[in-house]
Amino acid sequence: HRCYLKSMRGGTYGPTIAAGHNSMNMECDNSPVENLNCLREGVNFAGADKRNLVVADEEECVRHCRDTDICKAIVFRESDHRCYIISKSKRGGASGPTIAAGHNS
Repeated sequence: HRCYLKSMRGGTYGPTIAAGHNSMNMECDNSPVENLNCLREGVNFAGADKRNLVVADEEECVRHCRDTDICKAIVFRESDHRCYIISKSKRGGASGPTIAAGHNS
């Protein structure tokens, strides 16, 4: 049995699924996602994604962002439920926000 001490909450790019590994975020925030008032429908933050994964909904995407140190914003693509972890949010990604049907940021 080995215990690995980590310096980041969910790692640089967030937690990953790994058989035989059990992890605990010491700054765990499992509170319900109650406020999606800032979610912008039809907007994509292009060019600043650090990771993407398939999730059930926007709320699950927010929870993954909470566990990723570099996450500043999310983009949820409705067509395939893909969650993009975004590292820059001031201007909306590397090149600014763009209008993109089916994308929620």
